[in-house]
Amino acid sequence: TDLDSIYRDATLQIKPVLAAGKNVSFTNWTVRAQLFDADKRALETSVASASASAEDPLKLSGMARPEEAPPLALTISSAWQQAVESALAAQPFRGAIVVLDCRNGEVLALASNPGFDPNLFTPPRNGAARQAQLKALFDDPAKPLLNRAISGEYPLGSIMKTIVAAVALDRGTLTTEDTFECPGFIKLGGQIFHCDGNHAHGTVNIYKGLRCSCNVMFHQVGAGLGVENLGVVGKVLLGKRMGIDLPAEASGVYPDLAWRMKTFPNNPQARVWTRGNDFQLAIGQGQMNATVLQAAEIMAAVSNGGKMITPHIRLDSAAVLSTPLGVGERALDIVRRGLDECVNVGTPGERGTCYAPFHSNAELAVRVAGKTSTAEHKKGAMPHAWFAGYAPAENPRVAFAVMLEEAGHGGAVAGPVAYKFLKEIYGTKSAPRNAAPSAERNREP
Repeated sequence: TDLDSIYRDATLQIKPVLAAGKNVSFTNWTVRAQLFDADKRALETSVASASASAEDPLKLSGMARPEEAPPLALTISSAWQQAVESALAAQPFRGAIVVLDCRNGEVLALASNPGFDPNLFTPPRNGAARQAQLKALFDDPAKPLLNRAISGEYPLGSIMKTIVAAVALDRGTLTTEDTFECPGFIKLGGQIFHCDGNHAHGTVNIYKGLRCSCNVMFHQVGAGLGVENLGVVGKVLLGKRMGIDLPAEASGVYPDLAWRMKTFPNNPQARVWTRGNDFQLAIGQGQMNATVLQAAEIMAAVSNGGKMITPHIRLDSAAVLSTPLGVGERALDIVRRGLDECVNVGTPGERGTCYAPFHSNAELAVRVAGKTSTAEHKKGAMPHAWFAGYAPAENPRVAFAVMLEEAGHGGAVAGPVAYKFLKEIYGTKSAPRNAAPSAERNREP
């Protein structure tokens, strides 16, 4: 394995805390890869010309000389980055967090856990101790080199209901007056599909469906749309790279017919799509998966009026491109109310799935809206825990996503992590903090 494939499959994390949101100089590393290669303002180099050998299979003992690179200003906010890294490090699960400015796509924080020390890759690397450290890093089963924020692909789970609701409302296949009866499960042929914990939600409308995350309702709503109709909007945010200016961004999977034809060219049976597949897709399960960045982009698009804004980490990026979702403002208003209720309605029997983390402790100085997800991925394994949202709910400025691998329920595990870093930024009602920092403050006067 050479460095090209290593850096294609496992992205080195830029440690934004070094940048602290200001102009800094990055030292070139010995990698045959470039970040921001348009004007060669950061990591660019040459790998030692010697071929790989049994003694140095990763070609990491080369003694290329570091060179100082021109300054590079990032959108990263040191306050957001430190709050996010602290919240992620305070819990035991592997995972990632992304925070975006939902108005312009600036990445305010991006963290992946576990991390690693990038200084291990700087020369000299040919000593026995350093080589042992590098080998341990590459062999670590926790995969610290994997940037879980942009390169990890996971079932999205119930965050997918946000897209399903928006499209169904916009296309008129769902209204605020429609109700569904949820006994805790729904039968399709000989198969039974359950709500989480077989919980019976009773009579459910769109607001309760989002607030309480009712699978039974969304199975039916999703089947009414179908994978191709849903894909008209869904593929703006899923199954494609978002375009962040970092290497190794994964695209995730949106399993429409085009994807199935490409993936299973010689297996017609595998390309068959059933109503059961629609049931699974509607709740973010089955063949679909997504990145943590994509989950944050979903919340950014819902909160900013329906635009997918290209995420970027370089402060002086060219004009940011935006793509309309193709969903009207009325549909988005209804979805935003449901996401608000998910966090802020605490009526017994009607409580939102992320009410407890935000209201069992000191109330935050801002109102938060969002969607939990408890995403199954492997039989016998704990589900991935997600919480994605935006703040302030009434005038959104940031969108975020938290994902913790095999951690359990989204509201119980990922929600408290979000509460922790949002509290660090905004403070509480009794002790509010100044307006949340953003990359705007880092621009040169």
